[in-house]
Amino acid sequence: MSRGRSTRFMVPCPFPTSDVVLDEKSKAIRSVKSPVGTGRYDVEILGPEEIPEVLSIDAWEDLRRQSRNPDTLYQSALWWDHLCRVEPPDHLYVAVVNDTQNGAIVGVVPLLYHLYRFELRAKNHTLFRAELSAVAVLGSEPLVPSRDDVYERLVDSIWSHIPQCNCIYLRSVDADGSFARFLENTREIRKLCIVYAPEGRRTRHFIELPETFEQYLAKFHSRTRHTFRKQLRQLREHTRGTLELVRVDSEAQVEEFLTAVKYVSSGSWQHTRAGVRLENDPARCDRMIDLARRGVLRSYLLASRTERYAFMIGCQHGGVYHTITTGYDQALRQWSPGKILHYLLIEDLIEHDRPRLLNFDLGDMSYKELFGSVHAPDLGFLLLRKQWRNHLLVAGHASMRKSLGFLKRLSRRSR
Repeated sequence: MSRGRSTRFMVPCPFPTSDVVLDEKSKAIRSVKSPVGTGRYDVEILGPEEIPEVLSIDAWEDLRRQSRNPDTLYQSALWWDHLCRVEPPDHLYVAVVNDTQNGAIVGVVPLLYHLYRFELRAKNHTLFRAELSAVAVLGSEPLVPSRDDVYERLVDSIWSHIPQCNCIYLRSVDADGSFARFLENTREIRKLCIVYAPEGRRTRHFIELPETFEQYLAKFHSRTRHTFRKQLRQLREHTRGTLELVRVDSEAQVEEFLTAVKYVSSGSWQHTRAGVRLENDPARCDRMIDLARRGVLRSYLLASRTERYAFMIGCQHGGVYHTITTGYDQALRQWSPGKILHYLLIEDLIEHDRPRLLNFDLGDMSYKELFGSVHAPDLGFLLLRKQWRNHLLVAGHASMRKSLGFLKRLSRRSR
């Protein structure tokens, strides 16, 4: 297999809608006051009911289309409208950046208030856990002018207008971009908050999808292509020709799909190691139906007449396919269901309404490197209020993470 190239690539990634409903005491206090000014630019925080008075859908979408961020789905007016339907209204905000010289809106940053689980895990053990009231910057890379003073005022305005917020969560930031450099290197941001990257530098994986599946397969060595086809042939023979990849993109398919997802996820490694199981609950079903109505749902199920092997929950928007959650039944791993799912999924993406890019979710799993063609460095950030408790939390997490890393390196050397 030929390795994909490394490139500077903006890689903020989706923040899934929260399943946590905060109690009354934890809800954010909305306080929209006068804008926070920077000289040329000012920033104000608005609630859902105020957006139509200030910002048109066309202006919002014009800003989104100018961005190189592959995750602009999560910064789009479409996704915001989806969140307004499935999230409590007092959990939703938008930061709007105005150019004071001409009155133009030059930045839109959708925000979601939620509980963030600040934790450190080793296989199926939780070594560190704390819950923080957080504001997630959807898309992670703010859709604003790339200026340090704008970044600074954006953070400052979030602290000022959402006083219940204890931290700002940036799930995935381009490690070589201007926003990451601002967070890591500028004195001004460290006066405002504690800046911490809980996982350090990571690698994100993408696929630039060519016009044909044969062109995509050309990136692999002939032996790898032969292995793919052999594994697919063996599984088809095992299922007596009933194996199929089902594309799920309509409302009518959602409930049956989630029933299959629940079954498969109960036997997945995520459930075995971490107790993660996707339930077919009404809220999840309602969210997926809403995404199907908006034309962005594109999920998959690998199944035969008698078995459910693997699934992918995903969305497609603006020429980008986003993988959100995937899993396979470990009891059937001899048939390589996860690998076959991705092989057939990529073929379907290329042959039916082809996006230009497949965006893998976080996690540096080996299959992502195998299938990926673009590999880019990223960082996840927590910006915490400067309080003693937060200083202690960060110090404790960093110490345990360093110790765990040392033990892992020691274990590898002793093998």
